[in-house]
Amino acid sequence: MTNKLEYVGNMYDNGAAERLICAANLSLCAANACGANVGGCAVNGCGANAGACGVNGCGVKGGACGGDACAANGGACGGKACGANGGACGGNACGGNAGMCGGKACGKNGK
Repeated sequence: MTNKLEYVGNMYDNGAAERLICAANLSLCAANACGANVGGCAVNGCGANAGACGVNGCGVKGGACGGDACAANGGACGGKACGANGGACGGNACGGNAGMCGGKACGKNGK
């Protein structure tokens, strides 16, 4: 639980929600996995079309991942690789349709 506001997708998470598992279309999960179309997950994985994941992996069309990899159409990855059509990788820029960005930049359709 933190008191700071964290912007996740189109909403703000003030850490007030402490649910373990959310069903589809719920807005926030404090700790564990979220189902499809949820807003944000603080720690664990998000399912398809999920908004944001704090630490672990995002599924297809996931919004943002704090630390680990994003799958296809992921928006942003904090530290590791982005999949196809990934938007941004934290420290290492990915180009269009880049496959994986470990420690170096990927260009268009790069592997």
